[in-house]
Amino acid sequence: MGSRGRKGGSTIESALVLLVFLVILFGIGDFAQIFLMHDMLIERVRAAARAGAVQGYSDEQIVNMVMYGSPSPRTGPGFFGMTAASVQVSRTGSSADARISVAVSGLVYHSISPLMAGRLNNLPVRVVISSEAP
Repeated sequence: MGSRGRKGGSTIESALVLLVFLVILFGIGDFAQIFLMHDMLIERVRAAARAGAVQGYSDEQIVNMVMYGSPSPRTGPGFFGMTAASVQVSRTGSSADARISVAVSGLVYHSISPLMAGRLNNLPVRVVISSEAP
């Protein structure tokens, strides 16, 4: 086999190694994107629960805080395409030991590559905090 056969073999090997490398790279990107989106969702739910506990926001204002980052209502999809049906707010206890619970479920993440099947449902996020509003 001459040098021409060796050049063709190294090209095929390089293509296979590049393919494996790109699959791993896109997989890392997908997982990083999902972890980032989930972390941002957790922070947004925590901030909304905290604002509701300290500011005395109504349930609707807390839902708006989760969806839009503001207690005032807006139109259109919220954070990552979230709808109001994805957010549940409940209050328990009397005024002395009142608690606010904010939960988000059913949110769909869209991945950047087809390796992750394109769509994933988020893990439910729930934050419970003591109410400090008068």
